[in-house]
Amino acid sequence: MIALSQHRFAAINDQIPLLVNGDPVEGIRHYLMSYLKVVTDQSTLAMVRSWLRFILDPSNGQIGKFENDRRGIERLLQGLVDHQRLTASTPVATIANLLTVELYDVLVAWGVDDQASPEQRLRDYCDVALGSMLAPYLVK
Repeated sequence: MIALSQHRFAAINDQIPLLVNGDPVEGIRHYLMSYLKVVTDQSTLAMVRSWLRFILDPSNGQIGKFENDRRGIERLLQGLVDHQRLTASTPVATIANLLTVELYDVLVAWGVDDQASPEQRLRDYCDVALGSMLAPYLVK
């Protein structure tokens, strides 16, 4: 499952060098929405529910998927720091954890309520929280 996931998300991670040169909020928003698009375009709701059961079951010892997703976001954030779009004081690991948890939250909400739009939920999160979260770290 992790190998399949890495293959599916490789194109998103390949975008990181392009995203680090622009607006950090828009780059992260694009990354998150692209991630979600891969899941919603290539998976049925039943597959997402099965994936959630697999990933969220602590007895299977599979923390690799979450860690892999978190590392992708962390690479993007660190790239934004390295390209001086975010300050050196940006808590990269903390923000990467928060954003990964939010992505998983969107998928869990969709798995529980298939009438909810995961895209709209993630857009709402980006509109309301992402800019505020990054504001103290944006290079002016």
